Amino acid sequence: MKKIIFAIYCLSIVSLTIAQTEKADAEYQSILKEYTLHQDGSIDFHYSKQLKLLSHYAFHRLYGETFIITNTDFQTLKINEAYTIMADGKKVVTPDNAFNEVLPRFANNAPAYNHIRELVVTHTGLEVGAVIHLDYTIHSEKGYFPALMFDEVLIESSPVQELVVKVNLPASKKLNYKLLNTSGEPSISTENGQQVYTWTFNNLPASSKEDHQVSGHLDAPRLVFSSAEDLNSVYHTFVSQDAFQLETSTQMNALVEEVISENPDQLSAALAFQKIVSNNLSNLNIPLEYTAFICRSPIETWNSNQGTEPEKVLLLSALLQKANITATPVTIIPKPLFDKKIGDLLSFQKFAVMLDLENDDNVLLSANQTDDQNLLFSMAGQSLLKLDPNLKSPALFSIEKE
Repeated sequence: MKKIIFAIYCLSIVSLTIAQTEKADAEYQSILKEYTLHQDGSIDFHYSKQLKLLSHYAFHRLYGETFIITNTDFQTLKINEAYTIMADGKKVVTPDNAFNEVLPRFANNAPAYNHIRELVVTHTGLEVGAVIHLDYTIHSEKGYFPALMFDEVLIESSPVQELVVKVNLPASKKLNYKLLNTSGEPSISTENGQQVYTWTFNNLPASSKEDHQVSGHLDAPRLVFSSAEDLNSVYHTFVSQDAFQLETSTQMNALVEEVISENPDQLSAALAFQKIVSNNLSNLNIPLEYTAFICRSPIETWNSNQGTEPEKVLLLSALLQKANITATPVTIIPKPLFDKKIGDLLSFQKFAVMLDLENDDNVLLSANQTDDQNLLFSMAGQSLLKLDPNLKSPALFSIEKE
């Protein structure tokens, strides 16, 4: 009886996989994500995919183009191969005019970040049954990443037959890693004097298209790894940059005096500063991984009338501190992703300012928008990490459990 039940279970899994593939608009036959940390600290990211198109919608609306973003001040992109195998077996090599460099939408009207580029690869020879082949390498100079870091959801918008994640690093380095919402250990070998970690995932389902999904795909299979010794090492690299000194200009100081004179209590003054920063400065939704994890100073952000979320948080913190209001920049990290053993700055995606008011109340403020209530009330399931260069080690606010 147990054997029959087990057989039925196995058949149901196979049937589900087949059914999903049949309904999908496309299927990744294979994906390779290979990371190499060199002795000099530079990093290569090698990506390769084979994507089979199963519907007209797939190439008209979904996969007719591939977008590759790089920071041209620190990174170089090399296309190794780009071609399509049509349904009849004919090979169509992607022509030179199918590679076009543009400014990413998130860097539009952002002069400080106009060195970020997006290569649009327009695939040719597309039809139902065709297979897109794309292979490229991004080389990042030493210092662009403080360590080799990876923090990605493993599923794609279409099913994946095989996903291989490979990490090459010097024998003297240790790789710290964890898998979320799935299981499996990497195979570890030695090649050309380097340690090689390889994860292989088969028959991954497509990501759900339903509304009201868990924010940030926290319920999906995910791999996080870093060559840093721990979070402490990359944390101090991040908060040691000049922007975290929170210096202000004469013009900013005059604004502080004006706001204080009009708002005698700390909370009303803080809300006034929040309104100024959120309403008068444009929001730049540029991920830190494309800025080399560098933030401009509060003065630079103020003078440009725009900033990324961490830059605006630093600006708001600088104004508040100048007004003698205890304010600390924080990054908001989902609890499943916070791990002091793994040096991962890629989880630093959301930022805010924590106030410690005279009446001992803590108030969490956004720098991108005004809020109807204290943001602390919406922080369930989050870890609030202080961004303070004076701390000896990364610390959460005491309202959070370590």
